[in-house]
Amino acid sequence: MVSQLTAFALTLVVELPWYVSVLVFLVGLRWWVALALGIAVNACTHQLLWRVLAPHPTLPHTLLAEIVVVVAEAALLAVAVRRDLAVLALLSVGANASSLLIGMLLT
Repeated sequence: MVSQLTAFALTLVVELPWYVSVLVFLVGLRWWVALALGIAVNACTHQLLWRVLAPHPTLPHTLLAEIVVVVAEAALLAVAVRRDLAVLALLSVGANASSLLIGMLLT
């Protein structure tokens, strides 16, 4: 089993390109703001996700937890950006689906 810090680093490696690309090119934010938001939303959700999944990482628990994370990250982005809500929701789905799939492939 990987450490929480390793999992967080891998999550950032997979998800930050999504956040920076979409927030810069589709939403119109500066790259450093997009980067900061990508790190911030993951910092807010990753520890909770890790604590929920660490004792029982079954597929149903994982899928339910990922749904909660997608909604939470989209909501955090919506509060921060206050525009393009559909784009932000799809961004959250894409970024989190990617990191979930990579994580599942690596474990």
